Amino acid sequence: MAIAQGHARAAPSARRGVLLLLFLGAAVWGGFTALAERPPQPENTPAIGELLMTTYALPFEAVSILLLVGMVGAIFLARKEPR
Repeated sequence: MAIAQGHARAAPSARRGVLLLLFLGAAVWGGFTALAERPPQPENTPAIGELLMTTYALPFEAVSILLLVGMVGAIFLARKEPR
């Protein structure tokens, strides 16, 4: 009786495995075809660089100095005290 129950459980899990593989295969194939069909996107990097170096140059430099001070402070706090 216990052997029959073991075989009965193998069939649903095998079906689940096959369904999982089919689902993942369809998702991967659909993802690749969706990527291939996307129209080209405009480049934003040059526009962002131009804005950071012209209009927002002073705030950009202020934030960079603030981040540098924060990193130095974190290094100072993380050091171990010599005994």
